[in-house]
Amino acid sequence: MSVLAIDIGSTRLKAALLDRSGSILALAQRESPLLATPLQPADALMAVSEIAHEVCNGTRPDAIAVTGATRTTVLVDENGQAIGSAIPLSDGRGAAQASLLQAAYAAPDAHGLGAFHPLARVLDIREHDAAAYRGMRRALDLKDWVNLQLTGQAQVDTVALSRILPADGDIEALLVRLQLPPGMTGEPCAPARTVGVVRETAPPAWHWCLGVPVVQCGFDAWCASFGMGSVHVNAVYNVCGTTDVFGGFTRTRTTIDGIACLPWGEDIQHLGGPCLTGLSTLAWFGKQFLGNADPSAVIACAANADDDCPLALPFVHGERMPFWRPELRARFLDVGELHGTAEFARALIDGLLLFQRWLIAKLSPAPSAVYLGGGGSALANWPQAKASAFGVPVRIAHGAEPALLGAGMCAQVALGRFGSLTESQDALCAGYREVAPDPVLTRRLRSIEPRFLAHLNRMLAE
Repeated sequence: MSVLAIDIGSTRLKAALLDRSGSILALAQRESPLLATPLQPADALMAVSEIAHEVCNGTRPDAIAVTGATRTTVLVDENGQAIGSAIPLSDGRGAAQASLLQAAYAAPDAHGLGAFHPLARVLDIREHDAAAYRGMRRALDLKDWVNLQLTGQAQVDTVALSRILPADGDIEALLVRLQLPPGMTGEPCAPARTVGVVRETAPPAWHWCLGVPVVQCGFDAWCASFGMGSVHVNAVYNVCGTTDVFGGFTRTRTTIDGIACLPWGEDIQHLGGPCLTGLSTLAWFGKQFLGNADPSAVIACAANADDDCPLALPFVHGERMPFWRPELRARFLDVGELHGTAEFARALIDGLLLFQRWLIAKLSPAPSAVYLGGGGSALANWPQAKASAFGVPVRIAHGAEPALLGAGMCAQVALGRFGSLTESQDALCAGYREVAPDPVLTRRLRSIEPRFLAHLNRMLAE
């Protein structure tokens, strides 16, 4: 048994051929098509086709599972073709639609019902691009549009769909209230279920695997959480990369404003979501002030800082969870004449870590450890910086590429190798290494935390 897993990530496009034990038989990666501006769905599909052909190298897989970055919206016409360019995950359009969505959801004070919300984006298009809206039949995430091209089935994973369900679960009634097209979100399909098979009308680049089942996956963070072995009650995880994702797991539904609670798997709820304050924040600083956008260059620069540093609120790109405010901006505070590049670099890193510590406390007040994945987990000194901020060890899965492994788990469940995702996670995760906090860094971060929180609260009150 072999399965082809593909991850259309925000920074890297990756594909792997996995065997029945979850081991990687072949791996390929390249720059993600999501980095293109504008993001053309046809170009993304071509890149996916090429990397799939490369990694399989003549092997016909038993199943195909495609995951990818969430909130990458593709407008789809009646024939399944993309209309214009896709909306990337960082696009904050839809903020002006918040009051309309709040009324439709009967949630007048709720956060998260404006910028970045899939339906808010469609409402924004209706207002500002009438031609695109008239031609639209559906609005799908990019991974689901790729599945549509392969199988002819317009389906959406039930985890992603649950983010936009109203309290009564009736998505069609919500669409009526918003005067949006019926069935616009696609047909629901639970992860680890077969969407369809590669059909003869699929792009010619896929004809080498006609008839191969295409399996529904959750988005990349969902897949990674299983690939990291973190999906257990009371566990907490952090997928750290260009942007970061945080989540914790409970048995019962929990309500925290601005933080989604979603059914994640068999009898388990997920509390969490995506943030914009990830390694892209450090890359911005490196590009602007060091001439090097590599986050490791910023970390190295910060290591030379004096103990006296400014304070930073790190929202260079605005922020998604839990604020959902694209207009937020970074601030450097308490700046003195002796502060140089190294001190500003350290301040930005400290601010990012303290914000994430504050967020972790919302998800789980007393975690025993945090599961860590994503590209940042391999960055020198970054796992220990995270552990020091969180005040607990971080656990990094031994298996490479957790998102691809999680997608492979979906495929194996769909093929009948395992009876559930929980069973596949327990069987295929190969354990982890643990990185302990640095007590010196922990004490330093704790010493500036009260000032940071005071400034954060003032910013949010503005």
